[in-house]
Amino acid sequence: MYFFLRLSFELDNFLVFWVGFIGVSCGLLQYHLFNWGKNSVHLAVNTFFVFGVFLLLVGVDAITQNVTTDLYLIALSIFWLFTRILLSQQDHRRICTACSVEECEFCGKKV
Repeated sequence: MYFFLRLSFELDNFLVFWVGFIGVSCGLLQYHLFNWGKNSVHLAVNTFFVFGVFLLLVGVDAITQNVTTDLYLIALSIFWLFTRILLSQQDHRRICTACSVEECEFCGKKV
């Protein structure tokens, strides 16, 4: 809706950019910064990550007004998404390795 209907924010573009940057940073670093073992924290950080990517794109688009930069940021966002998925898989493997359950239907571990 922002790009196709030309909706705009009445906020400072640099503020939108930096809030987006913080959202992306928190999303990618959540297992180091927010590893408190609560699902609600991970849900909130993941939601902030997705919203942060959007705000970062909006901020960069408003500042540069360049399609090439927008496409580069979209490609970078896809890279960040795959990185986030790999970090999640790595954390799940770490938890599964430390688990003492002999047979687990979640990960398929059979000892």
